[in-house]
Amino acid sequence: MFLSDGLFIIYALNKLVENGKLKLPTEEQRNSLGAVVLTGK
Repeated sequence: MFLSDGLFIIYALNKLVENGKLKLPTEEQRNSLGAVVLTGK
């Protein structure tokens, strides 16, 4: 999925949030999420 077009990923994530299947991260989770994305782990 990460090799897909960036717009597709944004669209898919927005739809999941709209449908209630995905929640936006809290402020604390955002900091951890950034570390995971940057380190690739």
